[in-house]
Amino acid sequence: MTTNTTCPRCGWPAGERLDTGSTHPVSDGRVSYRQCLCGSWLILVDGGLIAVTVPPRAPSRTVPAPTSLTTRLRRSLRRLV
Repeated sequence: MTTNTTCPRCGWPAGERLDTGSTHPVSDGRVSYRQCLCGSWLILVDGGLIAVTVPPRAPSRTVPAPTSLTTRLRRSLRRLV
């Protein structure tokens, strides 16, 4: 496939080194599903980009704020009383 279409997420050319998921004939020509190096899936009809997915983000980890030793000791003492 020769096309000047690039991935809107990372700018990588859609015609170079993309993993082809599948290609099928459709009424408008051929539809191709290609996975970009950045993880997005590009949907192309006859080499023209018609849609793109964005890979899910990794869930952000929330780290609890550190507590001082004094605070932890007070909490422990309250439980004992």
